[in-house]
Parts: sequence; structure tokens; C-alpha cells
Amino acid sequence: MTRWYVKKLRRQAALAKEREGRVENISDEEFRKRDTTLKDSKSKYAETLKVQSVNFHNKYNREKHHTEEYEQEDLIVRRGSPFYLSFTFQRNIQPDSDLILLQLVTGDRPKQSKSTINRLTVLSPQKTKKHQLRRQLWKAKYVELKGKTIKIEVTPAANGFVGVYEVYLETKNINDPEDTPERYQLEDEIYVLFNPWCENDIVYMEDEEDKEEYILNETGLIWVGSAYYNHGRPWNFGQFDEPCLDAALTLLKAGDLPENGYKNPITVIRCLSAIINSCDDDGLLEGRWTEKFPKDCTEPCTWTGSVAIIKEYMETKKSVRYGQCWVFSGVMTTLLRALGIPTRSVTNFESAHDTDSSMTIDFHFKENGDPLPYLDDSVWNFHVWNESWLKRPDLPIGNDGWQAHDATPQECSEGKMQCGPAPLKAIKEGQVYLLYDIPFIFAEVNGDRVYWTVSEDDDMTIMGMNKYSVGKFISTKAVGCDERHDITHLYKYPEGCEDERRVVRFVNQFSSRADEDIYDLDIVKDVEFKFVPPRKAEVGEGFEVKLKMKSLSDSVRKIDVVVTLMSSFYTGISRQKIKTKQRTIELMPKKETEFQLPVDIKDYETHLGADASFSAFVNCKVHDTRQSFMTVEKFTLKMPDLVIKCPKEMEKDDEAKMTITFTNPLSLNLTNVVLNVESSKVVPQTTFREEFVPPKGKLVREVTLHPKTRGYKRVVAILSSDQLKGIDGLGKVRVF
Repeated sequence: MTRWYVKKLRRQAALAKEREGRVENISDEEFRKRDTTLKDSKSKYAETLKVQSVNFHNKYNREKHHTEEYEQEDLIVRRGSPFYLSFTFQRNIQPDSDLILLQLVTGDRPKQSKSTINRLTVLSPQKTKKHQLRRQLWKAKYVELKGKTIKIEVTPAANGFVGVYEVYLETKNINDPEDTPERYQLEDEIYVLFNPWCENDIVYMEDEEDKEEYILNETGLIWVGSAYYNHGRPWNFGQFDEPCLDAALTLLKAGDLPENGYKNPITVIRCLSAIINSCDDDGLLEGRWTEKFPKDCTEPCTWTGSVAIIKEYMETKKSVRYGQCWVFSGVMTTLLRALGIPTRSVTNFESAHDTDSSMTIDFHFKENGDPLPYLDDSVWNFHVWNESWLKRPDLPIGNDGWQAHDATPQECSEGKMQCGPAPLKAIKEGQVYLLYDIPFIFAEVNGDRVYWTVSEDDDMTIMGMNKYSVGKFISTKAVGCDERHDITHLYKYPEGCEDERRVVRFVNQFSSRADEDIYDLDIVKDVEFKFVPPRKAEVGEGFEVKLKMKSLSDSVRKIDVVVTLMSSFYTGISRQKIKTKQRTIELMPKKETEFQLPVDIKDYETHLGADASFSAFVNCKVHDTRQSFMTVEKFTLKMPDLVIKCPKEMEKDDEAKMTITFTNPLSLNLTNVVLNVESSKVVPQTTFREEFVPPKGKLVREVTLHPKTRGYKRVVAILSSDQLKGIDGLGKVRVF
């Protein structure tokens, strides 16, 4: 018994133990049996038109609908645009006596009244009247009639249901109204997708280059790292590979998307944002952020793309282990592009996690400067979510365009781990009362860090605020190239400008701290502090953490400075202490000085996390004025590169070699080394394993490229080990 059917039974059971008199108790199978239009039938007349063959014009239709790249051989079309079917019968068609009707059916309980059964008269000797709403109307007409063959043009409604359609052809001799029609169900089905090429579809996207990127591009870059150093991690979306399209529809069903929801990209996105994670529905992907992972799983840093994850889920029907934010986002991009919704992965650096709807990000310290992390909100080095392009007819005018949504489980929304879609324009204006989940996303990109001192009797006092440290360098892959495209301006006004402060103050009225005026702080600040991270430091090298101090006073200032460096997870959670330095500094009037914390490779190489991430805890107190400076700064070291050599150009169906070389930058062995390589229609997912790579040693592997389609192809390679993880590279080849 399928999981979604079990869920349906549980939901029905929750309605009442005794359903009689309240709910029509009938199975889907019985429901279908009662509708005669869903049954094959035979005319009593031998001369009634009978289908001999069908032509789906697959190549032509798929090219016109931009679906030729899908691996499955079914006819795949987009709503709102015409496609063609041809039927050949056992005799010549007689327009003055033959009736031909095309029927397209979708859903478990299809009904004409719900437009899930569409009966379209193609040829009729008599004029027929149809009382259908124009906005829901599918259209069909014959465009060619030659002897035994009729060619039909079919146009799905631009706001019709997305999914798999059964196709029936019905014929009848009009001279005998009492005769049973000849009804034939085609063996093959038709997939109908959203259509960003159709102006009447709410996912319509005007720019052709944008559609090429956000619908048709099978590979991309997802930005990771920190605000100080970041790069695009390659990802194979593979939205046209099997079984991605079927998986998207399977997940919508598993997520109990209501029948009418299949018409609406808003409900489709919201449903997938919940069912992709495993928190509520035993969904596609299980998240895990621990330091160690079980042996019988795939660690998040080793995935090269979405296809292997989706295949495993479809084969086992169990949540795949494990993912983190960029993996959830990559899979979401795959599934939504497969369905025809323009989608991109988006990274927010210094991404806040507001746990209490205060819309501020709170950090707490003891009076002696020690941090109290159990009280804190978290700020992730980076967090990856998604945006999809669509209109929002459910919201006031002005909220069309990019909509943010997030499949990574963080906070509950309407009882589920789901987030969005939220209009970027509403996030920017702080319209936190609109749908969906705008307060949470607003705090991720535009919350203010507030620092509190906690006394021995647990009284809390605000000691400082940083209004400009959350939501940095919001990034996505640029259209048509592999550069970073900064889209911070779509989420918020420039930091410090009048509009930005206006929005933050407005949003504070809706927070859990609305009655506290935390923005009216009277703190003397005559010393400026500036944290300086290591610049372009690489794994395997030493580096320095610096703090610059500048006096604005006419008097000498004594400053207690404590800087502690810890290795950390990218979520901002500390792992292990690396080094601490404490000094009292005498700063001369109007002068500058610099505090340095040198770090050697021996200090950190045995404590590296998955992405070489560090947190610097800085606590400064000025003696005379009691000015405090507290901050937690996160940075990453640059990982070594995978050096990839492959031909720049090659012919379709030819073979060529690609070489991947890795050099261990550490002075210790890398153990349990795994190298994954893949590219849709070029290289099937390939895994190489090595017990260890010695210090400064090399690992060289070779794969065979065998492209099945033309165009610009990218090959994704990712290497991980017990000591270093997520080392990536990208091979590029143009296929003619």
C-alpha cells in the first residue's frame, strides 16, 4: 500500500469513526467505474470509425514545447500552447456523418465539472453548444483531413491542471443518436507542464536568455563559503533526466496537494517545500548537520547533483540520507524546472535564523565576556534557498516576479516544515503580513544583531547592536555565464539608508519585541573597531586574524581585548577551540592600532570542519566609557582545487577522456577519499574510492565523456575525505 494512500486513510479516519451520512465513502476505483466516459466502448456498427494508428508527432511537438531534452519518450507539452495529434481510421472520414471527440483526463477522481475531464469536439456534422468557462477552456480543432487520417490541433488551458493525462478518442455515427459511441483509450499518456513561454500562464517569463537559464539549463553553480570568501559549487540539476519529472508528480501526490492545487504554481511550490524534507511527511531528503555521519549514508558534501538523490528515493520510497541547505535547494530547483516553473538557487551570506519572531538576532554574553550560545539565535555562514518566477494573483498588485521559498527544515509554518513562496518585493518593503512566511525570510536577510550582557541573577542589558551584519552578498548564478550575480538589492535597501531603517522600524512593530524600544540606545562610542579576516588564505597555510581600533577621543583609552578562534559548522555552531589571545591595549588619542592573532597550520589542520569554516569571537571593553564591542565573525579558508583537463569541443556520440587531479595540501594523510563525477547525458554518476592520499600526495583519475546531446556541457566533480570535504571542480565542453 502506497504511503500517500495510507495518509489519505488516516485523514479520513480523523474526520469521524463513523463516516456514513457525512462523507461519500467510495474508492477511487469505484468512482471511475461509475463514469461511462472513462470506459472503452464499442459501436454496434462495423462502419463506425475505429482507430487503426496514432501519431503523436513527438519530435515536432517536443521541439515546439521546449521539452525535447526529457529522457522519457512520452509526449510532453506545456499548457497554453498548441500541439498536434493524428489519428488514422479503418475507412475514409465522412464529415457529414462522423462525429469525432477527443477526451483528456487527469487525476484520481476526474470530473467534467472540475475540468479534470476535458471533452473536446473535433468534428461534428451538427453545431454543438458547450457551456464552459472561457478561462478554463481547452481547445481542439482539426487542421487537416485526408482520407482516413485526421490531424488535430490541441491547446491545453493556460491555467489548466499540470500532470499526466489519459487520452481517449470517441467516434460515433451521427445518423443513429441511440448508438453507443466507439471509445478508444490510447496506450500512451501525455504530460502537461507549466509554460513560461505562454503569456497567459502565470509563470510566463519574457526574456529568452532567462528562460534558457532558469528552465533549460541542466547544470549550475550554488554559492557557498562566507561573506569574506565564497565560490560557486557546481551542481548537476539534471531536470530532464529520468525520473525527475515523475518524481515531482509523485511528491505532490505524497504531499496531499489538493486537486485544484495542480493548476497553481503557488500551491505546487509550497507543497514541494514541505515534502522535499522528511520532517513531516517522510519526504524525499533527510537533513543532518552533525560532525559525524553513519557509514551507510551519503554525506551532504559528496553529492554532485540531484538526479542520484531522486533516483534513490523513487527506487526505495524512503527518505534519502543526507542533505544540507544547498542539497535541498538543488533538488528543489531540479523538480520545479522539471515541472516548468522558472527557478534558481539563491545564497544568503551571514544568514540569520530568528527563533522567536523578534525579527532581531540576539547574542548573549556573561559579564566577563564569555558567550552564552544556548540563548542565541544563529547566524549561518551561508544559507541556500530558492526563488521561482510567477505572478501572485492572491496578493495586492506589485508582488509579481521572483518569489523566495525554502525546502530546508528550519521553522514550522502552518504546522509543517515549509517556507514560502514569499514575494521579494514584500520582503524588501517589510510587508510581513502578506503570504507566505515573510517575517522569517525578512529576519534572515535584514535582521539586526543585538548583543546582551547577562548578569549573575540573569538580568539582561543591551550592550550593543550591529545593524549591518546580516544578509550579505545575496547571490545566484548569472544568466548565461558562471559568474556570481548579486541580488541583494532585490531583498533590501542599501544598509543604513533612510528607506532601510524605515522598513526595519516598521517590521519591529510586528515582532515579539514590539513593546521594547531597542533602537533608542544611548551608548558612547569614541573607539571604532573593525574586524579584518584573513585574505585569500588557503587550507594548508597559516593566517592571521586582526582587529583594528581607531580612537576618536582626545583622551587615552584602555581597552580589554579577547579574541577566540574556533572551528565551526557552516551553520555558525562552534566545534572546537583553536586559539585564544587576551590583551589590555592602551590606545593613544586620535591614533590607530592593530590586534593580531596568528594561526599556524598545526593549530587547525586536525580540527577542520566540512568546509574549513571558522568563527572568531571578539569581546572588547573600553575602561573609561564602558563602551563595548562584541561580534562573532565567520570566515572560511579556500579549499584546494580539483584540476580538470578535458577537450574544449567534441562531437555528439564521440568519446573523449577527462582527467581529474587532486593534491593533498595538508601534512597528514587524507583517509576514506571519495571522488564523485557526473554530467547529464555526458557521464553517468561515477564514484572512485581511495583509502588514503599521503601528505602533499596526488590523486589522478580518468573518466570517459560520451555526450548524447548537443550544446554546452558541464561535468561536475566533488572530492571528500574524513579530513577535507566538498572539494569541487567543473569541466566544460562544447558538443556539436
